Amino acid sequence: MLLLGGALAALSLASCHCLWRHSWLLDVGFQLSAAATGGLILSAGPREARLQCWLPRWAAAAMAVPLAASL
Repeated sequence: MLLLGGALAALSLASCHCLWRHSWLLDVGFQLSAAATGGLILSAGPREARLQCWLPRWAAAAMAVPLAASL
């Protein structure tokens, strides 16, 4: 859970860069990238936990992020 908090903090810090670059607030590419990264951070962990029921831990970790990205 500590890793999740650190990843969200890093995403928040990177998003605060918009305070200096106001044009990024209107940039659809930046908005989509931030939303996709946040979605991966929040959804990969629970998917990994569910995959560990059927797969070894290393395989579940390897499959969680691509599965979360495709969904």
